[in-house]
Amino acid sequence: MNPALDDSQVEWGQDVWMRVLVVDDDPLTRRLLVSILVRDFRASTMEAENGLQGLELLGREPFDLVLLDLEMPLRDGEEGLTAM
Repeated sequence: MNPALDDSQVEWGQDVWMRVLVVDDDPLTRRLLVSILVRDFRASTMEAENGLQGLELLGREPFDLVLLDLEMPLRDGEEGLTAM
């Protein structure tokens, strides 16, 4: 999966309160978090399925908040935090 904005998500602009990166290897968890962030917090979100993708996105995009799973393949959340 290539991390990208989902077409159901809010685009960055005047109605968006924050930009959030969701990093989790479980697609159901990502989907749930994104739904809550968009609906309740008017967030613009991007998703990554592992720590390596998350770090790549952090290097390209500014985010106000990162939600990071601590146990993932390729690079877990603790390694990702250290690299940030």
